Amino acid sequence: MLFWLTLGVGLPLGVVLYVMWVKRIFPAMMRSIDREKRVDVESIAMKALFFGFPGLVMMMVCAIPVIYFGHLRKQFDYCVQVVRVNKQITRESEDLRERCGGYEVEELFRAAGR
Repeated sequence: MLFWLTLGVGLPLGVVLYVMWVKRIFPAMMRSIDREKRVDVESIAMKALFFGFPGLVMMMVCAIPVIYFGHLRKQFDYCVQVVRVNKQITRESEDLRERCGGYEVEELFRAAGR
Protein backbone atom coordinates (compact mmCIF):
# COMPACT_ATOMS: atom_id res chain seq x y z
CA MET A 1 0.00 0.00 0.00
CA LEU A 2 2.68 2.49 1.02
CA PHE A 3 4.80 1.50 -1.97
CA TRP A 4 1.99 2.35 -4.40
CA LEU A 5 1.21 5.56 -2.53
CA THR A 6 4.80 6.76 -2.71
CA LEU A 7 5.07 5.61 -6.31
CA GLY A 8 1.95 7.53 -7.26
CA VAL A 9 2.67 10.65 -5.21
CA GLY A 10 6.39 10.76 -4.43
CA LEU A 11 7.87 10.31 -7.87
CA PRO A 12 5.46 12.67 -9.67
CA LEU A 13 6.08 15.24 -6.93
CA GLY A 14 9.83 14.88 -7.49
CA VAL A 15 9.45 15.32 -11.23
CA VAL A 16 7.21 18.37 -10.77
CA LEU A 17 9.70 19.93 -8.35
CA TYR A 18 12.54 19.28 -10.78
CA VAL A 19 10.64 20.83 -13.70
CA MET A 20 9.70 23.85 -11.57
CA TRP A 21 13.35 24.27 -10.55
CA VAL A 22 14.54 24.09 -14.16
CA LYS A 23 11.92 26.63 -15.27
CA ARG A 24 13.01 28.95 -12.48
CA ILE A 25 16.74 28.65 -13.11
CA PHE A 26 16.67 28.53 -16.94
CA PRO A 27 16.81 32.34 -17.46
CA ALA A 28 19.86 32.63 -15.17
CA MET A 29 21.57 29.80 -17.01
CA MET A 30 20.87 31.42 -20.39
CA ARG A 31 22.25 34.78 -19.18
CA SER A 32 25.40 33.00 -18.04
CA ILE A 33 25.76 31.31 -21.42
CA ASP A 34 25.13 34.57 -23.30
CA ARG A 35 27.93 36.30 -21.39
CA GLU A 36 30.51 33.83 -22.64
CA LYS A 37 32.58 34.78 -25.68
CA ARG A 38 32.86 31.26 -27.02
CA VAL A 39 29.93 28.92 -26.59
CA ASP A 40 30.28 25.18 -27.03
CA VAL A 41 28.19 22.15 -26.15
CA GLU A 42 30.41 21.09 -23.25
CA SER A 43 30.04 24.39 -21.44
CA ILE A 44 26.26 24.38 -21.93
CA ALA A 45 26.07 20.81 -20.61
CA MET A 46 28.20 21.63 -17.56
CA LYS A 47 26.14 24.72 -16.77
CA ALA A 48 22.90 22.74 -17.14
CA LEU A 49 24.27 20.10 -14.78
CA PHE A 50 25.55 22.70 -12.32
CA PHE A 51 22.36 24.78 -12.30
CA GLY A 52 20.07 21.73 -12.37
CA PHE A 53 21.84 19.80 -9.59
CA PRO A 54 19.61 21.06 -6.74
CA GLY A 55 16.55 19.99 -8.71
CA LEU A 56 18.03 16.53 -9.21
CA VAL A 57 18.71 16.32 -5.47
CA MET A 58 15.08 17.25 -4.72
CA MET A 59 13.89 14.58 -7.14
CA MET A 60 16.13 11.96 -5.52
CA VAL A 61 14.87 12.91 -2.05
CA CYS A 62 11.32 12.31 -3.26
CA ALA A 63 12.40 8.94 -4.71
CA ILE A 64 13.95 7.63 -1.46
CA PRO A 65 10.61 6.47 0.04
CA VAL A 66 9.78 4.59 -3.17
CA ILE A 67 13.12 2.79 -3.02
CA TYR A 68 12.71 2.00 0.69
CA PHE A 69 9.15 0.68 0.49
CA GLY A 70 10.02 -1.24 -2.67
CA HIS A 71 12.83 -2.94 -0.76
CA LEU A 72 10.48 -3.82 2.11
CA ARG A 73 7.93 -5.23 -0.31
CA LYS A 74 10.56 -7.33 -2.06
CA GLN A 75 11.85 -8.63 1.27
CA PHE A 76 8.32 -9.56 2.38
CA ASP A 77 7.70 -11.41 -0.90
CA TYR A 78 10.99 -13.28 -0.37
CA CYS A 79 9.99 -14.31 3.15
CA VAL A 80 6.58 -15.50 1.94
CA GLN A 81 8.28 -17.58 -0.75
CA VAL A 82 10.62 -19.10 1.84
CA VAL A 83 7.61 -20.16 3.91
CA ARG A 84 5.68 -21.37 0.85
CA VAL A 85 8.51 -23.44 -0.66
CA ASN A 86 10.10 -24.83 2.50
CA LYS A 87 7.43 -27.08 3.99
CA GLN A 88 9.70 -28.10 6.90
CA ILE A 89 9.86 -24.58 8.30
CA THR A 90 7.81 -24.03 11.46
CA ARG A 91 6.64 -20.93 13.26
CA GLU A 92 9.42 -21.36 15.82
CA SER A 93 12.19 -21.92 13.24
CA GLU A 94 15.43 -20.11 14.05
CA ASP A 95 16.26 -19.72 10.35
CA LEU A 96 12.93 -17.99 9.70
CA ARG A 97 13.42 -15.64 12.64
CA GLU A 98 16.93 -14.78 11.43
CA ARG A 99 15.93 -14.03 7.83
CA CYS A 100 12.50 -12.54 8.39
CA GLY A 101 12.61 -11.25 11.94
CA GLY A 102 11.07 -7.92 11.00
CA TYR A 103 7.74 -9.47 10.04
CA GLU A 104 5.10 -11.21 12.09
CA VAL A 105 5.41 -14.96 11.63
CA GLU A 106 1.64 -15.48 11.58
CA GLU A 107 1.28 -12.92 8.79
CA LEU A 108 3.96 -14.70 6.72
CA PHE A 109 2.25 -18.05 7.11
CA ARG A 110 -1.15 -16.56 6.30
CA ALA A 111 0.24 -14.89 3.15
CA ALA A 112 1.89 -18.16 2.13
CA GLY A 113 -1.39 -20.02 2.50
CA ARG A 114 -0.29 -22.29 5.33
